Order: sequence, then C-alpha cells, then structure tokens
Amino acid sequence: MNDNGFIYQQLVEEKQEIRLLEVLPNTDDGLINCRLQTVSLHEHDFVALSYQWGPADSLHDIFVNGQRCQVRQNLWEFLIVASERASHMLLWVDTLCINQTDLEERNEHVRIMDEIYKASAMVLSWLGAGDPDIELAFELISSAWLSPDSADDYDRLPMVHPNQTAESTWQIISKFCELSYWKRVWVAQEILLPCSNYLLYGARTLSWQAFANFISLVDIRYNCPPRYARLITNSTPKSYTAFKPYNMLPKRMEWKLGDRLLQTSGERWDRRQYNLFRILTMFGNRECTDPLDHIYALLALTTQGTQFPVKYGIDLLELFLTTFHFCGLAIYQDVDVTPTLVYEPPSQRALIRNAKYLAETLELIPAYQKTPPYLTNTSSMSSTMSNQSGSIDLRTPNPRADPCFPCQDQWLSLQCTIIVAGNEPPVLRSNTLRRSIESVPFDVLVHIAESSSWLMCQREGPDKVICIGIITLKDGPHGRGFKILEPGQLSRSQIAREPGSVDNWKMLVRPEGHLDWLKVIILGISPG
Repeated sequence: MNDNGFIYQQLVEEKQEIRLLEVLPNTDDGLINCRLQTVSLHEHDFVALSYQWGPADSLHDIFVNGQRCQVRQNLWEFLIVASERASHMLLWVDTLCINQTDLEERNEHVRIMDEIYKASAMVLSWLGAGDPDIELAFELISSAWLSPDSADDYDRLPMVHPNQTAESTWQIISKFCELSYWKRVWVAQEILLPCSNYLLYGARTLSWQAFANFISLVDIRYNCPPRYARLITNSTPKSYTAFKPYNMLPKRMEWKLGDRLLQTSGERWDRRQYNLFRILTMFGNRECTDPLDHIYALLALTTQGTQFPVKYGIDLLELFLTTFHFCGLAIYQDVDVTPTLVYEPPSQRALIRNAKYLAETLELIPAYQKTPPYLTNTSSMSSTMSNQSGSIDLRTPNPRADPCFPCQDQWLSLQCTIIVAGNEPPVLRSNTLRRSIESVPFDVLVHIAESSSWLMCQREGPDKVICIGIITLKDGPHGRGFKILEPGQLSRSQIAREPGSVDNWKMLVRPEGHLDWLKVIILGISPG
C-alpha cells in the first residue's frame, strides 16, 4: 500500500483493534468508494473476505477515506459486486484493513488471525467472476440441494441447461474444484475456523453447507463418471469437507447413506488436536507468494501457533531453524515430559526426512520428488505413502503425530558409522570425487546414518575424531551430485565411539550448530 500514499491510523494492540471497510456509493466519476473505520475486534458484526490476491500487473484505482489508492484485479471485481449488493456492509479485507508496509502490524494480525475469522459473522469466499462454466457449476450445485425433501430421485444430478450433457456437466464441476483459489495456503484457516461460510462467484452465492454436502457425496449419491469422480475426490475442496462440518441433510438421505456421514452440526475445527508439524503435513504444499506464509498462514490452526514468533522480513533460513526447533516442542507437549539435555531421535531416518520435508515446504530446496513426511503411529500411513504425490490422507488424520525434532537448547545425538578403507559405497568411488578430496588430510570417513553425507575426520585418539570436511550429495534436475563442504560449527561437534562397539559412533551437535547441520545434511550448502 505504500505506493498508494495511504495513511493508516495506528491500532492499539491492547484493545485488539482492527480496521473494517465499508463500501459506499461510487464517486461521481464511477470509481469504487470505501471508508475505513477502527473498531475493537468484538465490537461490530462484520464479514471477512477470503480471496486470492492475484498478480500485481493489473491495478485499478479506488478511493478509500477520500484518497486514491490502487487494488488488484480480483479484489476490484469483488468491490464492484459489493458496491451493488452490499451497501454499508462492514468488511474485513486483509489487503486494505492491514497496513501492509508496517511489519509489526502484519505480525500482530497474523497472531490474532484465528480470532478475526471466528469473530466474523460469516466468511465470503470470493472465487472470481467472468467464467460462464463456473457460474453454471454454482447453479448445478445449488439446484441439487434447493428442495431435496420433495425429490423422489436422489441419484440424478439435475440438468439445468438443455445443452449440457452428463459428461460436460461433470467436467464443469471438476473445473470448479480446480480453481486456483483452493490451492492458496491461507484458505485453510479461512475455511476451517469460521462457523459460517458462503462461496461467491460474480453475483452468484452458494452456502458452504450445500457445496460440502454435494462434493462429499459425489462418489455416493450421483452417477458420476469414474474419471471425474476421481478428480473431484482428489481435489482440494474435497479435503476441506473432511474437516468442515456439514449438516441439515434431508431425512431420506440420512437413512439412505447410513454411517457414511459422520459429521455433526455446530462443530468447529479443534486446534488442540493438531500440532504444528501435523498441520504442515496437511496443508504445507499449498501455494503462497511469500514463502514465510507456508508457516505463518497455518499457525491459527493449532494452539501452538500462539507461541510461534511471527516476524515478517526475516531470512528463510532463520524461519527454517525456528520451525525446526518449534516442532520439537510437540514431542514434550504431547507426552508431558521434561526435555532432556541431549535429544536422540527415536528414528534418525524420520528426523532427516522430516527436516527435508520442512525445507521443501519453505521452498529452500527444489522438490524434484516431494519428500513424504514421516509420521509415527499413523494407521493410514501404508495407504497414504503409496500415493505418488506423497500427500497425507486427510480423511483419516492422526493429529498427535511425532515430528521427531530437537528443541532449541538440546544437543542433537546422531548415529554414525566409520567407513573402513576399501569398503566405501559406490557413490564415493568416482575418480572425480577422489581427485577433489586427495588434498584433504583426513584419516577416516564417518557416515551419518540415514543421510547422504560423510564426514572427513582426523583421529584424536582411538575413540575420538574431529571433522575437518564434509562430502554431501545433493539432488538436482539431472540426478545427484556431490559437494565438498567446510564443517563450520560442526567441527566442534563431539564424535566418539560408542562404548563396546567397533564401527558405531555417535555425533553430538551443539545447539548453536543445528543450523550448520541442517545446511549440510538437508540443504547441501556450506555452513556459516
């Protein structure tokens, strides 16, 4: 908003003040005209807007508090509809109601985002305008639930247009489910937290209840072609119906469907049941412009989110390390034990895989092949892991999954193995690698178990070595390649033989060396 020269009144954090937008009659020259007012969060009824910001290359002038400013195409199209149909309605629209140039204000609004959406009278999900197919999809879904008690045939999708065949009808509904709006990471909290949601496309509205009932029952109620049934069932909107309760089904449908419907009326998303890492496995692959929002946009969905430090403008590596440590808190919060000085992961493979999943979620490394997260005690894991996309089956969530991360002040204990000369794995036998390391005066190679990294170490005695260099493999678009890295803080790690063992060693990484370890093992870049 700084390019608009807009002046915001300072909000009082202690009063939980927010700004609300009122759409006024257009100006004399036909421009959208709005007014901002500052209120306490629970002082007025208001409608929160959920929408996709869209590209910044198409801007339109509007007036806010008598000053000219610019908004993007998608919001401008909504304000046109609002000016015609919602005169004097109080709206919460993040782009205009938050001073986007004030990082502290943005941080504070993210911290109270769950309260904003839960305090709203309803949330309007603005899906855009201008596509006749999407308008027809709205009409089809609405008519399917317009007066269901009077219908004798529940197995037929109403045909509302004489030119539509069954094939084209389901194609239109599939297109509706693939709108880019559903792929936004912010949509998760905007749909799941409020009690009342309505979908809006142009001048057409659709209640979440009617939409969720329809989408949920596609594979039960209607004679949907298998191809489109798969598309709809695997769509993002379908996943939200697993969590957003729907109700008021016709009595005839209730007995006909029996136990297939378990959702009940009036329930909310239970934030107490999901730790941060579990939320990331469910929604971390959604899209956002700012990679920081892969974390910040999901904090409202867990009670742990209120403890997470929100800082727009920080480096992605800092957020990576903060999230890595923060997820470790779930280990002790879930089982209610005191953190130990040294954290030894119950599964080193899980620790490394989950850290890589987190790095891919934050877009720190390209996901050439998305790493599936490792979740313990998840009954549906066998079926879920067979999914090529690596996504979690949202219909059978296990909310108390163990993320396998250390806390901020813990030493990290890692299992290692001495590589005996002549027994190196094939990946280390290339002539190129040998030429690259021949000038490094190391005595032994130590493999960090379950990783693609080897430590070049010098002996400091029969039971202790010190790291002087690191060989790590890194995935690329054309396969895997190796890098030779400096150890950084890892050179100060304690690497010693386990008592009573010949080849099994243990590496203790100091808390201040966690980021170096993540850089080497997960990102494949030089520490420090």
